[in-house]
Amino acid sequence: MRLRDAFRSRRGDDDPDEGSGPVDVSAIEGDESESASFQPRTDGDYIGEVGSAGRLRFLPGGRVQYRPDGAAGSEPWPGEYTPAGRFSVQQRFERPITFTVLSSSADAFTARRTDTRDRSADTLGYRFEPPTAG
Repeated sequence: MRLRDAFRSRRGDDDPDEGSGPVDVSAIEGDESESASFQPRTDGDYIGEVGSAGRLRFLPGGRVQYRPDGAAGSEPWPGEYTPAGRFSVQQRFERPITFTVLSSSADAFTARRTDTRDRSADTLGYRFEPPTAG
């Protein structure tokens, strides 16, 4: 008998293999479910519908660039996105900001943005804006 099994039997846990199997993630997650297939447009920008949401540009090959509002002259924050709708962007020498797409349509998506610097989280909407001619 292993030491761990001995402790479990003292606590009243009869099944030594209980809890060692796969965890049902759907029971842990909240009401918000993630997008199953995220395919953003790469021919323009996604503009945040709230003033502090920023601007996102998706590039071919799974790359993304983020520009916070008010940072027009600064370098965009690079990152990578997945077809599952998850991506992180990171300013040089800073902690990343992570996005999880909750729902998407042809020209818009809603995402949960988590700033790992202060652990704040917001649900934000982004709408597609094609490039302007000129």
